[in-house]
Amino acid sequence: MSALDIARTRLSIDHPFIASAVMRMQWVVEPEVGTLAVDGRTGFYNDAWFDPLPIAQQLFCLAHEGLHAMLEHCPMVKAWSTATIGPDGEPYDALRMNMAMDYLINGSLVKEGFTAPRLPNGGNICHDQKWDLNSDLLHVYAELGKSPPNPTQKPMDEHRPAVGEPLMDEADIKVAAQVHRATSRGDSAGKGDSIVESIMTKFAMPDASPWAILRDKIGRGSPTKTSWTRPNRHLLARGIVAPSHVSDVSEPLAIVVDISGSCHKYIPEFLSQMASIVVDAKPQSVLVLFVDDRVRDTWEEHDVHEMVNGIGALKIPHGGATDMRVGIDSAVDKLYNRVVVLTDGETPFPKPSSTEIIWALTRSDIKPPVGSTVYINS
Repeated sequence: MSALDIARTRLSIDHPFIASAVMRMQWVVEPEVGTLAVDGRTGFYNDAWFDPLPIAQQLFCLAHEGLHAMLEHCPMVKAWSTATIGPDGEPYDALRMNMAMDYLINGSLVKEGFTAPRLPNGGNICHDQKWDLNSDLLHVYAELGKSPPNPTQKPMDEHRPAVGEPLMDEADIKVAAQVHRATSRGDSAGKGDSIVESIMTKFAMPDASPWAILRDKIGRGSPTKTSWTRPNRHLLARGIVAPSHVSDVSEPLAIVVDISGSCHKYIPEFLSQMASIVVDAKPQSVLVLFVDDRVRDTWEEHDVHEMVNGIGALKIPHGGATDMRVGIDSAVDKLYNRVVVLTDGETPFPKPSSTEIIWALTRSDIKPPVGSTVYINS
């Protein structure tokens, strides 16, 4: 048996939950890789580096790659690379995302007692006691952008864009958790329990947050391509000459915002979430209208990258009496037939029409008679 086979067998005995992913993965020797790499379904490893490691460190390496696959990090890498704009609205930094993913995984592995290997040339893995699998990946990515990490810490592996379907679906992960709990007795009792719970409660389950529901209702655009027809304005402002991004965009999207007092505290988060959603939806254009009983202010943009920055920078006016029909009618007049409306629901509702209306309601005791509804205060 190879060193890899021995380590996989040992991992299956000691950590059956994580091993459920590791045993599904194909493993390929690739000397060009400094340590390891993963594309979501296949693990690549440098046997000259891996084989001499103590078995405890080999287990860390395999568990690390298995968690990347289980958490679908490689599809995320592919999605962010395609978008070219990171979750903080800045140009996407692949190395920083790689490090953020490693910080989460390594934090939990170290807490579970796994032994981290030393990297070639004496480097240390990305690790900080304040971050583990219970941390938010995008928050860690943003934090690393504000405060450069310890320069002695480096990613343990390469994260390659996903190839093929995800390694495990929700049902597979549930079964793996059941097997883990049934076999964790005696000396292995409790091993990996916190990792199981972290994934089952936060990562493996579908995102049922109101923002995820809103994202699904709005939908996604087609994959993005690049074109040198004109420079990318988002990057040009930073002195970077790069191609713009084009795609088969989705329908224009209007965002009608209720600026009455009861809604005001919800507006910043709502606009922040909408900025993230348009990265996926890729609308042909976005129109934002701030409304009470009149349209108090408007903002329109036709470049998806400018939308991300622009929505987050909008100044929010204050208003009084509420009639969202005014904003919806104004959007339709500008040929926007897909409208998202943030409101408390204390408004006259429009009559049924061909306009697609998605209500983002701050109150759960109101049901609009037209359109679909997402309750964001839940």
